[in-house]
Amino acid sequence: MLLIACTAVRPQNSSTYNLLGACNGDKSCLLASLQAARDNLKAGNQQEALALIYKLLPEITKSGDTLLQVSLSELQGNYFLARDSVRKGINYLLQALRLADLSGNDSLKGAVHFSLGYANYNTGNITAVIEHMEKAAFHFKNSNYPERVARAELLMGNVQMSFKHYDEALKFYQRALSYWESVKDRKQIAVLYNNISLVHMDKGDTAEAMSGFRNSYSLREAIGDTLGMGQVMNNIGTLYFNLGDYARAYDYFVKGYNLRVIANINASGLAESKINMGKALLRSGRLAEAEQHLRTALATARELNRPELQRRALQYLKELLAKTGRFAEAYKLQEEYALLTDSLFSLQKRDETLKLGVQYEYENQMREDSIRTAEKEKQQVLERQKERELQKEKDKRQMLFVAALAAVLLFMAVIAFILYRSNNQKKAANRTISEQKDELEMKQREIRDSITYARRIQQALLPAENEILQAFPDSFILFLPRDIISGDFYWARSLDGRLYLAAADCTGHGVPGALMSMLGISYLNEILREKGDKGPARMLDELHRKVVTTLNRDHANRQLLDGMDIALLCLDRQRNMLTFSLASRPLLIVSGGEPKARKGERSSIGGLRELENPFGQMTVSLRKGDCIYLFSDGYGDQFGGPNGKKYKTRRLQEKLLALHHLPMEEQKKELHKELEDWKTGLEQVDDVLVIGIRV
Repeated sequence: MLLIACTAVRPQNSSTYNLLGACNGDKSCLLASLQAARDNLKAGNQQEALALIYKLLPEITKSGDTLLQVSLSELQGNYFLARDSVRKGINYLLQALRLADLSGNDSLKGAVHFSLGYANYNTGNITAVIEHMEKAAFHFKNSNYPERVARAELLMGNVQMSFKHYDEALKFYQRALSYWESVKDRKQIAVLYNNISLVHMDKGDTAEAMSGFRNSYSLREAIGDTLGMGQVMNNIGTLYFNLGDYARAYDYFVKGYNLRVIANINASGLAESKINMGKALLRSGRLAEAEQHLRTALATARELNRPELQRRALQYLKELLAKTGRFAEAYKLQEEYALLTDSLFSLQKRDETLKLGVQYEYENQMREDSIRTAEKEKQQVLERQKERELQKEKDKRQMLFVAALAAVLLFMAVIAFILYRSNNQKKAANRTISEQKDELEMKQREIRDSITYARRIQQALLPAENEILQAFPDSFILFLPRDIISGDFYWARSLDGRLYLAAADCTGHGVPGALMSMLGISYLNEILREKGDKGPARMLDELHRKVVTTLNRDHANRQLLDGMDIALLCLDRQRNMLTFSLASRPLLIVSGGEPKARKGERSSIGGLRELENPFGQMTVSLRKGDCIYLFSDGYGDQFGGPNGKKYKTRRLQEKLLALHHLPMEEQKKELHKELEDWKTGLEQVDDVLVIGIRV
């Protein structure tokens, strides 16, 4: 079983607590009384905690202070959770969350989200754990509470562990362990040793697991953590049980049970130990003793309404009844076991897995489909191949456009050289200033006309906005080149029910940036056919390789550092999943009114990044109404305002958060107006690109 350690109880005695609670409106006294009630609750003095709550209730209600009201509601929720009144406890915590949201205080919101996540974790509601812990970590980071961030990461590691995502769980655990080692918190270090050992145990690394458990036990013994010692004994018993050494497993389960009794653990914890002792006795052939433990555990689990404990007790009790020939009762328990298993692991776990962005393997279902379904899939494959062939032809035409643009730019360079030489010759020949001016203006018109033609070529390569609108009708693209042609570009393609979308900022702007954008668009079209089914990160790896190879033939000794910053997304409309990879560009998701900003990697496409260094990738689930925003740095880098300063990316994200409830077309108009008002007569400094999509 995974553990989350609570803050250590302050060594105050109950008489000190009883002096508090009559504060006559003094805020510092009320805060001290609330802390005293918390400490009583953590120490197991539930009656004294309840007495303080009743004393504080009228004074805090009368004060109208949001901080005090949030703290009191959270305390009430934790009290009822400690009394195994789960529904009432969570209701009080939700009341605390509503008050915290009204206060706008990140620290308060983070604390209540954490309590809700922890409560749902203990009751097995994994979907709610994910939602609340993500928000808790976000608010704790905003309010600069690294210790609370570490606690949230610990619980997220536990969630990943429950899905057997071992590598992800270890990442969360190691980050939390690094923090607690830096502050030398032995109790929390012991918790992490225990949890990391559970990962090794599940992976079959017996030696690593046993070493970690013993280290955890030594630390807990040194600090007198009896409850934690009992948990480690229970885990070592599980390790021996998995190895088939049932006698030794039973010895450790008994030690764990005795330590838990000393620590005054709640009834569900003792029921878990009873199940463990019962299963070890069952496998050792001591059936009468095993039945006594398992029936006691089952009765407790039913009384507490703990479905997972009921299921585990039923699993071994029905096995025992079958062994002793009591088949009628065994069959009855089997039916109850099957119902609980279906409830816990079928519908709920599938929803939770989708929430984490983990895709189920559907091949088993496909094998059970009829021949007609297989033929239908074969036809779909043929249609996709045909689409790819058509796309290949389209890409060839686009490459011809790129070649034409290069020819136009070369022509421009020749014209510029001729213009320069002609100017010098005309100066030498003492031509009149008016003649020079007329000829210069004519050449400038020719160059401008050439660049305008290049703009038409670039616009022909950019995807039509309708392609995005067909997939997500409520969306917008705000595209404002600084010059006639742009170094920013956007790209979109639909494939197999998924929309691939990119927003990129190439090196420079104008002609150099436009050339780089042509390369980017062409390569993305080519890569989608080859790597699209591998996900955005592998597409960026291939894009990086092509750009480096094109601009630097000898990429081991490269000279040109040109490239692009890019955010590449894959939106799965059927599953409401978003997979993305970010190269020096951020991503903003607004979900339920809460912003979730994702920073990109520091490396860009091109430049000095090593070819063998892959880009990272993340997957998150989306809900209806969520807003996704991509943008280049042009909007944030624009100078203006009353002091002539940059607008900045953070201000843009705040503006998007304030506008997210409006229709996307209205958001686009407001963003354009905001930019024009901010410039206050100054020139645009860079290309501007902002994309918004509502799911």
